[in-house]
Amino acid sequence: MTDDEIRELDAAGVRAVRFNLRRGGALDIDLALRVHDLAGWHTEVYATDLPEHEHALRALPRLCVDHLGMNPPGLAVAVRLGAMVKATPRHPADLAGLEPAKVLFGTDLPGTRSPRRFEPGDLRTAPVAADARAWYRVPA
Repeated sequence: MTDDEIRELDAAGVRAVRFNLRRGGALDIDLALRVHDLAGWHTEVYATDLPEHEHALRALPRLCVDHLGMNPPGLAVAVRLGAMVKATPRHPADLAGLEPAKVLFGTDLPGTRSPRRFEPGDLRTAPVAADARAWYRVPA
């Protein structure tokens, strides 16, 4: 990607670069640092084996861990790194130890493998499914 392409994506509303380590992708620290320096984007990591990547993830200025990383070892890594966490309502207990301002609502809807489309009412389930104190800025 050129710097101009990154700036164009930023102007179009893109705010992060995402690395899918769960499905065989690799973490590109140079790209993550570059998009942060150019456009202020954070890095999102989709992984279940966060402890294996902790050393590399320390280099990132702004990190968001996808909900798949919220197993007990992954949660410990997220807390140590001060990462934001995209949490799903089905795992409210996994949020223990995180600062509420670091918790983001996450949903797989609309997902390419989802049996149905996302509906705005889906957002109302988050505070009900999880301890309301753990949720930061969930739209009504």
